[in-house]
Amino acid sequence: MGEREMNRFNIIAWAQFLSETGQFSQAEVVLRLGRSKWSCSSSNDTSFFENELTRLCLQKQMLSDVRKDADRCIVARAQIFLTENKIHDAIELLTTLSLSTLPSDRRSAISLYQFLVKELTERKRYDELKDLLFSKTYPLGPVFDLVHQALILGFLDVQNVRRRFYFQTLEGAGKDFSTLLKLSAAACAVNARDIALESSDRLLTIANYSGDSSEMMEAHLSYGHAHLSAGALEFAKKSYNCALSISNDDVRAWLGLAVISLEEENYVSFAKYVEYASKQIKGPELTLLFQLLCCSIEIMGSSKIGMLENQISLLMFSHPTEKMKHNHEIAPPQTVMIEHILEEVTKRVSKHQKMKKYLLYDHRDSEFSCRYKENLYILCSNSGVDLITNTNNGLRRQWLDGFSRLDGEFVLIIEQDHELLPTCPDWGQIIDVFRKRPDINYIKINRDPTLPEQFDFFACQSLLDYKTNVTKTGLFSNTPHMMRRSFFENFIRPIVEDNRVFDGGNGGAAGIEENVNIVIKHLADFLGWQVAARLLGLTIWGNIGEKAVVRHLGY
Repeated sequence: MGEREMNRFNIIAWAQFLSETGQFSQAEVVLRLGRSKWSCSSSNDTSFFENELTRLCLQKQMLSDVRKDADRCIVARAQIFLTENKIHDAIELLTTLSLSTLPSDRRSAISLYQFLVKELTERKRYDELKDLLFSKTYPLGPVFDLVHQALILGFLDVQNVRRRFYFQTLEGAGKDFSTLLKLSAAACAVNARDIALESSDRLLTIANYSGDSSEMMEAHLSYGHAHLSAGALEFAKKSYNCALSISNDDVRAWLGLAVISLEEENYVSFAKYVEYASKQIKGPELTLLFQLLCCSIEIMGSSKIGMLENQISLLMFSHPTEKMKHNHEIAPPQTVMIEHILEEVTKRVSKHQKMKKYLLYDHRDSEFSCRYKENLYILCSNSGVDLITNTNNGLRRQWLDGFSRLDGEFVLIIEQDHELLPTCPDWGQIIDVFRKRPDINYIKINRDPTLPEQFDFFACQSLLDYKTNVTKTGLFSNTPHMMRRSFFENFIRPIVEDNRVFDGGNGGAAGIEENVNIVIKHLADFLGWQVAARLLGLTIWGNIGEKAVVRHLGY
């Protein structure tokens, strides 16, 4: 065999070795180089390499078909295991597949991993999902939204699992702009500052490389939200201004700057940025927000901003439940529970304040409810409380009825099954926060410890919040709270007035927070949670780490 044939066969042997070890791309490069070298030689040499390339293509296709068949079998087997409730057997399939798959092609393992994550999430198998998330690191972009929702709703040890999930997503995202954008928004929403900053930094790098103006806009906004979350106001301000340099009519950037003005207590700048944003506001949610912001600007500019309101309205809600029939002596039809709350509420009214008290009773036509109504009438007559009785109203309509009777600015909301603990503040202390902070509309009197991550989404504090002893929160809650009546009139009432979709839910106790939080989530999806929560003025009493000051009796 001559030198020419020896060289040719060496190249073929090298290519075959590469293909047998699964390195098809490298084998194809070798064959194409060989064909190029002998292209000027005889047609037999050229066709020899053409034949080898054809054989390589067929080998590659056959292996691909085998893998596809194997994938289908494995997924089918995993589905059978899940049907039989053999969760761990399904997870073991992933381990087997990842070990048998060549390092150059992990698509099969990734596909099964994403399938199992989706199945376990939809089945609410949170313990097994946690084990799976902690066992592997694969790209999670295609199932990010699904898993993130499960983390909000399903896990008790949310912090560790959520951070693990975020880190896995960050590691597997690569240059996937869409996944990184979702990750940055989600991390900002729960105050995972390090992940928010890292993912938004990657977004800027990708956008700078691509030169896409729409990507650049989203990257700057994401960067601004991340730094706002971290309390780095100057960096956030620079990012929002960069976004405006791309598009001067972006509502999100103007409102981001408005939030920074609130943190700096610069109410003149706040009004200016809201005015700029208002020129581009579209859609019912943003229109509603703008209506509220205009009211906030009016409060900020009022000469009475430093005056302490001397009247509080108490709205206490009660309705019969099945639990009431089976509990100890303080539960209805006795009025001991209501008497105790009224006593604790009254103790916290200062000398210079007046409190107008309303008890709204949602009656049911039964012997139990009638006895309770008679007892409530006696209690209210002796306590200077206005008893308002409706029948089968539900909480939403009870709120509308109660607020229609008020004329003071501050409203205290308490339901029948709450108890004020000795650590609960006096009402003057809470109103003093409203006086100092015209940007705050709602202060929840916490019945759970104020933690950075909790069920009602997130809690975060700026330096200004810490000084005024409040913590920002993302969602609205029916639990005991004080709000400005203007917040109800300009934001809550327009949402709940004609919205009956949740009426009757939770034994009649639904219809307020459910409707309101849907709108808040829509606003937050567009503006970012950090911006939306600040503009709405949603807070919790006390600094992060403080214990509950209200107890839930559960009736």
